[in-house]
Amino acid sequence: MKLVAELGLPDEVKRLFLEQGITALYPPQELAIEPALAGKNVVVAVPTASGKSLIAYLSIAKGFLEGKKAVYIVPLRALANEKYEDLRILEKIGARVGISTGDYDAADEKLERMDIVVMTAEKADALMRHHNGLLEEAGIVVADEVHLLADSDRGPTMEILLTNFLLRKNVQIIALSATVNNSAELADWLNADHISMDWRPVVLREGVFCRNMLFYKDGTHREVATEGDAVVTLTAECIRNGGQMLIFTNTRKGSETTAKQLSKIVRKELDEETLAKLKQIAADIRDADNEVTSAHESLAACVLNGCAYHNASLTNNTRKIVEQNFRKGLIKCIAATPTLAAGINLPARRVIVKEVWRYSAFGKTGLPVMEVKQMCGRAGRPKYDREGEAILLAKNPEHMEELFNRYINGPIEDVESNLSSPSALRKHVLALIATGRVKNLQQLEEFISHTFLAHQEQLEGLESLLKDVLSFLSAEEFIRFDGGDFQPTLFGVRTSELYIDPVTAVIFRNSMLKKKPLSNVAVFHTVALSPDMEMLITKRKDSLWLESFLQDWESLLFITPEDGIEEIYYYNAVKTAAFLHDWVHEVPEDTLIKKYDIGPGDIHNKVELAEWLLHAYRELSKIFAQAWFMPLDSLLVQVKYGIKPELLPLVELPEIGRVRARNLYRAGVKTREDLRNASVEFLASIEGIGKKLSVRLKEYVSEPEKKEKKRGQVTLDSF
Repeated sequence: MKLVAELGLPDEVKRLFLEQGITALYPPQELAIEPALAGKNVVVAVPTASGKSLIAYLSIAKGFLEGKKAVYIVPLRALANEKYEDLRILEKIGARVGISTGDYDAADEKLERMDIVVMTAEKADALMRHHNGLLEEAGIVVADEVHLLADSDRGPTMEILLTNFLLRKNVQIIALSATVNNSAELADWLNADHISMDWRPVVLREGVFCRNMLFYKDGTHREVATEGDAVVTLTAECIRNGGQMLIFTNTRKGSETTAKQLSKIVRKELDEETLAKLKQIAADIRDADNEVTSAHESLAACVLNGCAYHNASLTNNTRKIVEQNFRKGLIKCIAATPTLAAGINLPARRVIVKEVWRYSAFGKTGLPVMEVKQMCGRAGRPKYDREGEAILLAKNPEHMEELFNRYINGPIEDVESNLSSPSALRKHVLALIATGRVKNLQQLEEFISHTFLAHQEQLEGLESLLKDVLSFLSAEEFIRFDGGDFQPTLFGVRTSELYIDPVTAVIFRNSMLKKKPLSNVAVFHTVALSPDMEMLITKRKDSLWLESFLQDWESLLFITPEDGIEEIYYYNAVKTAAFLHDWVHEVPEDTLIKKYDIGPGDIHNKVELAEWLLHAYRELSKIFAQAWFMPLDSLLVQVKYGIKPELLPLVELPEIGRVRARNLYRAGVKTREDLRNASVEFLASIEGIGKKLSVRLKEYVSEPEKKEKKRGQVTLDSF
């Protein structure tokens, strides 16, 4: 066992980690640390909770003291926050640590002053398009969860990023991965030392539960006293013995139903002190966001009993509360959708995978083995459990045999490149041309030859695909050909910088060139039709109110079925536009939840996406419809806060969102002048304001340099 004190690290780095109780290395860390500290590229493919991150942290700390900047790339925002909190320990040795996960259309020069920045792959890619200095200067790049190269959405972005860094000879790449079949192939592509082993700090026992018997991978089995339902039985046993549970379901509704079902079971095992703490956690969930909805109340009711669910319907704030209190051991059981398994540090003694399939466009589809292994890997809490259990559920002996053959004993899929998809090539080829990284077909082919796609020799048909992409980019005037060289147009450069799909940019441009009157619903409908937007799905029950909505607005829409839009997409976009229209007309979140069959998290996610795309729409209007810029600027703020136009002056005030702004307006405080004239006592009496905020607001509006921004009005906004 190698001790931290024996590593070739500066004394202040050793001291820093020793103070955190990290005194010795795990076997995988021991294998990886020497090449990592020597500045070599490494691929570390080991199971969850085997200490991959520490290899990166130690290398970054040493690199910082040697004058090297570091970028830590993760697939998810939640994981970015976790890694940022971990890396802030390096502030004690003078490192400036930052995090950046949003605002793709920004150079973010302030990041150039940072020494270490955690960011998502999309943010890193966006910064590279803006020639951010940090990305240009980085000496160490960590690619966490690099097996997600196989993901059809995120994979191509990570692949292009790593190819860019691979072509720079002075950058060390540290790639961290779950165990995959072809991690050696990844290492070969990255010219990296390969570290792969199955060691875990907590022994993992994988098995299948069938008819009140647990059958384990090692051939042993035992009977479990049944309490009816399999999940209830296994949960009761685990909680009774002092453990915590993670249950993975294939739908968000399934996660919520499961959490509610288990609440009564778990509550029986809790003492009065824990129940009192859970009461406060439930109150924190109700107070987590600007509006308390029925969804907040539903989650809080589960938490009162020691259970929770975790899915995309939760807001970031409620999700954090659930995660933090599960780590503290207060929440005993979480029913979650598989996204929880993607890298977030949330281990439990026992993991149950209820279903190994999901619905897709092709009907029921079996989950990849890697995804199931990611869920199973959450079993076993270091420092608390001697072993963890990961259990799949079988309907009968035949089903149990299938589960053992594929998911318990079967091979994990290889990581394969998805860069050859037309949508991925469209976006990334344009970015390479717009940033000047490739100037002609020969340089483009040379760049592609260094990708993982080329390394896997998946180049059949790629030449034809590239020609099709270049033809599209030229026909739509993103690029021009000057002899044999590529020349990006202003439209092409801005599309790349705005970080939108070129098809989105074409839809936006064409809507502007129709010269129709500007209306908020027409803009929302156009934004919803872009491939970058996640549209709401129309259901049979929506037909009556959607038809009524269309009667009012259809003649004003920029894009109609006559433009070649498939009917299903057209109506999905109409429903999404109706949602955004309701949002900016201050329809309460609870009403939106019921009308659109969504959760608070969905509301926030849709609004965030719409805000990003509206920013892009506004920016492209500078090229194609300059008179629209100011009205779109107003609409962008309306979408950000979910407000009618009359509240625009108020939301520019500190700590004032849609609810507080409306309360001020109702009380007669409609302008900054009204605010200057109002007394602190009067302001404090308005719901949601209070004494402290009223004092701060008065101070803010009294500062002479604070000027109200002039904004335009969107046509038909009050329709």
